[in-house]
Parts: sequence; structure tokens; C-alpha cells
Amino acid sequence: MLNKLYEKANFSSEELNIIHNYMAASIHSTIQNPIALNSIPIDRLLSLKFKIIRFLEIIPSILEDLYHSYQNSSINGPYVVIDECFIEAFRKTLKIISLDIEKHNNLTNNLVAVL
Repeated sequence: MLNKLYEKANFSSEELNIIHNYMAASIHSTIQNPIALNSIPIDRLLSLKFKIIRFLEIIPSILEDLYHSYQNSSINGPYVVIDECFIEAFRKTLKIISLDIEKHNNLTNNLVAVL
């Protein structure tokens, strides 16, 4: 179910890894494939920021489509409900990524000012 949701948002596996690392870092958890968040290029963060914004905009319609396809399916399997906590985790991750972008921009501006 989550894979279908992520596919509709066009998240790559690398982007999902970055998102999951940010989510784990925000709750002081561990993750299977940790990455150094401060080493992610700014262009990658900007792209990810806009994808998450878009994901949050379209998630209600995606969930509705997935629910309807589940109802119309002949497969008798469990249906996974995406709750507000899931969506809030993406909102928090978006805030953290936005702050990291802002920090990067401030550092760049400070370096330019020094030169």
C-alpha cells in the first residue's frame, strides 16, 4: 500500500531513504541505512522539498483513489489506513528540510559576504 502511495508521488528509492533518515533523526530513532543528512546537496534538498509539498497537496486524492481501487478489487486483503500521524510526519520532515535549506543559504550568504 505504501509503495503504491509513494509511486503516485514519484518518490525514488533514494529520496525515500533521505525522507526516512530525516524522519528517524527528528524522533531520535535509528534507521537501517543511515546517511549524513548534512552531506546532501542543496539541489537534492530543494527537489525533495518541492516533491514533499506536492505529495502533501495530492495525498487526499491519492488516498481516495487507492481506497476506491481497494473496494473494487476482488483481492481479500487488508486495507492500510493512512492516518494524520503519517501526514504529520511528512509535514515535520518538510519543516526540517526547509530549515536545512535555510541554514545552507545563510552559510553561503555569509561566505559571499566575507569574500
